[in-house]
Amino acid sequence: MDKEIRVLGAGPAGLTAAITLARAGRQVVVYEQAQDCGRRFGGDLQGLENWSTKTDILDELKAIGIGVGFDCTPFTSVYSVSSTLQVTRHFAAAPLFYLVHRGAAPGSFDQALKRQALDAGVRIEFGATCNPEAVDIVATGPIRKPSFGVVRGVVFPTDAPDCAYMMFDNELSYLGYSYLLITRGRGCLCVVAFDRFEESRRRLDIAVERLSRLSGVTIDRTSPINGFGTFQHNPRYQQDGRLHCGEAAGLQDLLWGFGLRFALQSGHLAARCLLEDCDYEQMAQRAFESRLRVGVVNRFVWEILGNFGYRWFLRRARRHGELRAFCSSLFEYSLWHRLAFPIALRGLRLRHPELAY
Repeated sequence: MDKEIRVLGAGPAGLTAAITLARAGRQVVVYEQAQDCGRRFGGDLQGLENWSTKTDILDELKAIGIGVGFDCTPFTSVYSVSSTLQVTRHFAAAPLFYLVHRGAAPGSFDQALKRQALDAGVRIEFGATCNPEAVDIVATGPIRKPSFGVVRGVVFPTDAPDCAYMMFDNELSYLGYSYLLITRGRGCLCVVAFDRFEESRRRLDIAVERLSRLSGVTIDRTSPINGFGTFQHNPRYQQDGRLHCGEAAGLQDLLWGFGLRFALQSGHLAARCLLEDCDYEQMAQRAFESRLRVGVVNRFVWEILGNFGYRWFLRRARRHGELRAFCSSLFEYSLWHRLAFPIALRGLRLRHPELAY
């Protein structure tokens, strides 16, 4: 009989790996130190990005055996806000992203994955951990190292209609962005900073005032949420026979920090490689290396733009017209990205030596 496969971490990457393995007939146990899936999150809203590949993310989930049993709202329009408070509504021909909520509440992305794992026969040990040397797959989330991005925000109930606002202003979200997302009676406003983290709490208060005024949404009865993200230019896919996936491997979009798609893809790939006895390191490099390099170039360019450059970026988006196609063009591994990568990597290493890019 095949030995039981052990997975460390019941986040999206770990559960996707476990579901894939269990549906192939393997016995799987997942160790999760929290008491339930999604406990790391406070009900915040996150986007399943849908622009980095031509394939729709929901079709991609279906192809890897993940059902859409969670609240999921497609967004084909978004408002951008410049540092001069110019508001523009952008449109996309297909969903730019799907909004999901994270946490332990019914309908959340995390609870839906948990239910699918249990239905597939996965055993989940909550409030438990396991020696990393004794597991097959490590999917424990962000690596405890200097963060490259910090999120501070609030969630709140609202009767406002669904909407998405993105604000680009270094005075509020240094080298990052602020956003207001609303769907299904739930609102989420966050500041995402990529440096000067100590100022993010004060800047959140300003972002709440500005985005509330610009959108006309009343923001009260709030609950705080916080988070962080890490990134590795050379991800740790495999160590002493253990396969690492998701943020535990260092997989994250370095431009804007969308990591859910990486987590799902890498969890499924790790499981497939165990089932088929493939070289996971080689397969993961083939799947993710070019996209990580694009992220390095995009992050370097973004950091040297500043507010003037962000306004130029938004003008380009307005002139392009179709937002999903415009965003897709930023993530294609073009000749420009290939040539610029060594320069961008060196530039980021000089700008952020503590992050060890």
